[in-house]
Amino acid sequence: MEERLTDKFLLELRDRMSDMMAAMQLLMPLIRDKGDKKDKEYLAVINKSFYSLLRSVRHMQVCASEPAFHPRTIDLAGLCRTVGGQCESVAKTLNVSFEWSIAQSSVLSVGDDGLLEMALLNLVANAFTAAGSGGKVALRGRQIKNQWVVTVLDSGPGLQQTKTGEDPFLKTPGGAGLGLEVAWTVAELHGGRVMLVNGGKRGVRARLLLPIQKPEKRELVRADPVIIDRDGGFSTTMVEFSPLLPVEEFSIPNSLD
Repeated sequence: MEERLTDKFLLELRDRMSDMMAAMQLLMPLIRDKGDKKDKEYLAVINKSFYSLLRSVRHMQVCASEPAFHPRTIDLAGLCRTVGGQCESVAKTLNVSFEWSIAQSSVLSVGDDGLLEMALLNLVANAFTAAGSGGKVALRGRQIKNQWVVTVLDSGPGLQQTKTGEDPFLKTPGGAGLGLEVAWTVAELHGGRVMLVNGGKRGVRARLLLPIQKPEKRELVRADPVIIDRDGGFSTTMVEFSPLLPVEEFSIPNSLD
């Protein structure tokens, strides 16, 4: 009963968000053409808040109930390269030194690329937060035997002591308190896991381990026409990094791109 109520609440929340977005779409051209500087600043604040709310709803859908899981043939190495490229521009905006490397050119497996992208972006976002302005973050991906291993390292202060019973890895600024629970849930859906190693002053190492599930031959040649769009056309990168990005990134020109 509780799960059904949660699902119903999330669906209703998404409906209200759709109403909000429809109103914003009507306001944007009016403010762009006739609004003053303050009007555009206010709209950017609303836009950023909307992206952050969408992020929270996505995370709740993954963690609070049985998430929609759409496995198909994907390229794990290619997915990591895409995420690395997406994070480069965010790193520049946040003044974080970011480097990434993927050992293999292609690693085919069965998985949900949308959920995995969300998990990877969350791991990097946590690392950006820990590293802070002027810090360093690295993303590494490689195959180790029958596993695909993604490691995210940061130069932050490491795991800090918290009150008894609190899990510091689950508490991130600007979120709904879910933090790495999203990555853990996505990893479990794929039969994998997330490992965290606290390096103290050397930061934290987050490692996502995924078993490589070789697709059947018919899966390799089957063209899957289904495209899963969990963000309603919004940039997944902008959604997942919305709590960290400055308001200026959500001004009218950016939101209409």
